[in-house]
Order: sequence, then structure tokens, then C-alpha cells
Amino acid sequence: MALTEIRDGIIWVIEPEGEWELGPVPEPVEPEPIPETTEEKLTRLEEQNLVLMDALATTFEEVLALREIVEGGTV
Repeated sequence: MALTEIRDGIIWVIEPEGEWELGPVPEPVEPEPIPETTEEKLTRLEEQNLVLMDALATTFEEVLALREIVEGGTV
């Protein structure tokens, strides 16, 4: 049964009869990103905008509640 081993970026095949170099380890191939259409980009940006606006509204509500506490009221 043959085994493989990587040494210094080279793939080696090891068998009882001996070992030999198979070749360099191939560089990983990055998949090409699928280009985004204008409509997809607009939809993505609108969704991000809604998330950000919701976070801003929540933060503003918390600031108003803290302001009321600081000015002597309770929530």
C-alpha cells in the first residue's frame, strides 16, 4: 500500500520498494466571485440599510431612556 507525504511543498509517494517525488503541491485555486447584478446589489444595500436603520433606532431609544434616568425619572 502506497502512502503519500508532503515534504517542503513536494508530494512524495512512499512504498515498501522505495519512495519517489510525485510533484509540487498545487496552489489552491480561489473560485472566481460571481459578479453581482445592479438589481442584486441594490437589494443587498437596501437590506443592509434596513438593518442599520433598525440598529440606529434602537440605540436612539436607549439614549432617550438613559437621558430620562439621568434627569431624575425612571423608565
